[in-house]
Amino acid sequence: MTRTRSPYVGYMLVLLALLAVVVVASAGSEFYVFNDVTPGAVADLLTPLLLVALFLERAQEVLVTAWRGIGGREIEERIRSGETQLAAGPADMKLQAAQTVDAARADLTRYKGDTQRLAFLIGLIAGVLTSAVGIRVLQPLVSWDLEIVGWQKFLFHFVDIAVTGALLAGGSDGLHKLVSIFTDFFDQTRARIAEAPGAHK
Repeated sequence: MTRTRSPYVGYMLVLLALLAVVVVASAGSEFYVFNDVTPGAVADLLTPLLLVALFLERAQEVLVTAWRGIGGREIEERIRSGETQLAAGPADMKLQAAQTVDAARADLTRYKGDTQRLAFLIGLIAGVLTSAVGIRVLQPLVSWDLEIVGWQKFLFHFVDIAVTGALLAGGSDGLHKLVSIFTDFFDQTRARIAEAPGAHK
């Protein structure tokens, strides 16, 4: 009997190799110093990013609608036509009409899934390109007073581009929730400190 190796084994080997490179390289790395992070600073950082995400979402919507909208409308028309035959057509045609409607609905589900994957891919590419030109989310958080070695600076920018691109690909709703999480966290922390024994002494 021939055993087929799981495709995840290759992924795990690549991941372990990358982790080994990071561990070895980090031996000569410098620790970053974070700037002061306050609710206002977080809002100032993420609000422009939220605006950029809104612009990208609109551009993505225009592209996807122009690219995939016609196909979706054609499938929806098949569904409406089949439903009309199913409701008012001859009895001997209703079985065929029901099969047509079921097949069209399955096609529409697959089509929407493909469209969602395409929209995410477009959003991710647009987010990464936008981050590559200098719109970043991690860079403003750290101080650059230290002498950072070249490979570490390159790796930091690479991670920053990847993280920012993923955030932008997630859309404005995700960024809005992220802002809310930060502000709620700081508000709850401030309230706990104020309620702690001896806080008003």
